[in-house]
Amino acid sequence: MELLFGVSNFGKIKHAEITLGDFTLFVGDNNSGKTFMMQLMYGVLNELCSVDPVIEGIEKQGEKELVYGAEWLSNVEEQMNAFLRGNKEKIVRKIFHKEIGIGELYFHLVNVNEQYICEINDYKINEFIDEKRENVAEFTRMMANIFAMDVNDDNRKRRGRMFWGYHPDMTDLKQSLAGVVWEIVLNVRNRVNADLLFLPASRTGLQLLSKYFFVERDRRAVGEISVLDVDGEEESKDITGNELGLTAPVYDFLQFLLRYNQRP
Repeated sequence: MELLFGVSNFGKIKHAEITLGDFTLFVGDNNSGKTFMMQLMYGVLNELCSVDPVIEGIEKQGEKELVYGAEWLSNVEEQMNAFLRGNKEKIVRKIFHKEIGIGELYFHLVNVNEQYICEINDYKINEFIDEKRENVAEFTRMMANIFAMDVNDDNRKRRGRMFWGYHPDMTDLKQSLAGVVWEIVLNVRNRVNADLLFLPASRTGLQLLSKYFFVERDRRAVGEISVLDVDGEEESKDITGNELGLTAPVYDFLQFLLRYNQRP
């Protein structure tokens, strides 16, 4: 299965369709829009991850399996494209902190030959039941292993695992797992569950400036903040005019530098 990302009439880009996978390489002349496109993709993927996928089309298989197959994937594709159509200008402004015209913004799942099987089981855990941590009791919790399976064979490959500290009802269970499966489909959830990270071409200079930047500046200097209008509705407004010219992906990269600690 492949994820195709499309955009039209966006800056220098008249029309582009890009197939996203485990490794996608952009090749082109300087100032041809490669970085521009990558920042748009970064922001769109982050936005799509923040939307709760629909649960219509999820199949129950026996007592302990949920199947996220072709019908569910089709429903999610329709839902997310509707979201992009209705929010494309807001998404672009959130990424670049300025108004940039955009025509179409969409994605499409092609060669849908995978389905995702979630095996649900109980597991036992021992927990302290008093403040002095002297008495222990055994509790039953719930977990799910998530597998990707080619529709043409029965070979399952585990792609993730999820735990609950309680017993969710079926609707909660479907919704929770739908979010994880959706991140797997978007290729933003890997074996270590790492977040998306945009690496700017000028990252050496940004590394040298990052500590000074966060001592002297804050988010008010790079773009939008949320304010409440007279009706109490939250609205994003560009308060500062983005005086430093940083896009959201570059700002996120600087935040990553600030927080990163190498594990032993």
